[in-house]
Order: sequence, then structure tokens, then C-alpha cells
Amino acid sequence: MHKQLLVYLYLMFQISAGMTEFPCSFPCPWRNKTFNAYKNGIYVNNLEFGSDGQSSNVDGKPYQCYQITERFLIFKLTIADFYFCTPIFYDLEYPLRFLIRSATAHFLPNHAGELTDTFICQICSGSGSISEAVASGAAPTSPPVNSIPCDRPSICTQSPDTVCSVNDVIPKGCPVPTTESPTTTTEQTTTTEQITTTEQTTTEQKTTTEQTTTTEPQKSTKRHCKKKTHKHTK
Repeated sequence: MHKQLLVYLYLMFQISAGMTEFPCSFPCPWRNKTFNAYKNGIYVNNLEFGSDGQSSNVDGKPYQCYQITERFLIFKLTIADFYFCTPIFYDLEYPLRFLIRSATAHFLPNHAGELTDTFICQICSGSGSISEAVASGAAPTSPPVNSIPCDRPSICTQSPDTVCSVNDVIPKGCPVPTTESPTTTTEQTTTTEQITTTEQTTTEQKTTTEQTTTTEPQKSTKRHCKKKTHKHTK
């Protein structure tokens, strides 16, 4: 319960503080393009946006996209601590034109990090002349647009100007990156080579039966008769 309460309070704080992007980047359709600003149909200056989404030149001076709070775009002079803020009224159906308000540069020496509500109300509230920025080569709207629906952030309650909605944003119009899980192909090659060599040694039992039959020659036995009286013939 305690954890849910903390989450609720955090979300309420985020909503009350407005939508903030710091550091910020310009809408994708603006990048690497030059816009001409017209007031009452008359050219007043130009804006050039770099391809990196953060650098720009406003009437020849280098500025960077510093912070976006709700629909308020805060530029910072790259070479010094000067900031100016303007509400942006921009429709993605017409990506190469938008409305801006003239603004006074404010000097905030040695500032670092996200701008607090006090600074935002200091540099973003107030009235000014309205200009329409259109991409180079396109014609401004006719008749010209000379007003905007609101001119201060929702967090600036002390200002007498018309408050903008806390849910206002500057649409970016950037492609949504697709997250694809990498496909891992596991190729398992199982080679089972069973070589069973059964070497049977056949023992040849050579049974050699040698039967040697020795036949001894029979000796002739002569019988000698007993000596008798014989007559020998001479």
C-alpha cells in the first residue's frame, strides 16, 4: 500500500510538472532543412536545423535545442549563456510549417542541467508577435495567422497569460524504432561415428598328430644245427 501511494504521488508530480525533455531534440521533419519566418506575410528571418537533431542557426546565430517543456521549446546560444523560449504550434499533417512567438533572450550565467520551474516561467511566459515558419521554397499561409491559443506553460500560475495544457507536446514525427529480438540459430551437428572393430583372431589350432610307426627290420635268425657227425666230401 505504501509503495502504491509513492507511485501515485510520483505520477501526480510528473503530471503537475508538465512533460519535459532534457536534453531535447528537434522534430525529425525539421532536420537538415531551412525555414523562413513570416510575420503578417512579410519575411523576417530564417531558421536552419542541423541533421543531428540538436544544432540550429537562428538568423545566423548558432543555437542548440536545450529543453522542451510541454509545447515550449527552449533554445540556448551555443557560444554564451543566453536562452530564449517560444511555444511551438505544429501539426504533423503539415510537417514543414509551424507557428512561433517572438521572444527575448535571457542571460542565465553558469547554468547547468535541466531548467527549474522558476527559470521556465521566467523565460517562457509573456506575449509577443506571432510568425509562421515554412520550409524554404514554400509560401506562407494566406491570410497570415496572427494569434496562438495559449502562451504560457501550465506550471506558471502567476502569469496573467493564457495557460497551455499540461498534456501539450511538440510532436516529433520520428520513426518508431522496431525492436527485434536477434534470431539465434543454433545448428547442432551431432556426428556419432561408432566404429566397432571386432577383430577376432581365429586361432587355428593345428593339431598335428604325427603317428610315427617305426618298423624295425626283422633279423633273419639262422638256426645252427648241432654239430653232428657228417661226412664231408672233400
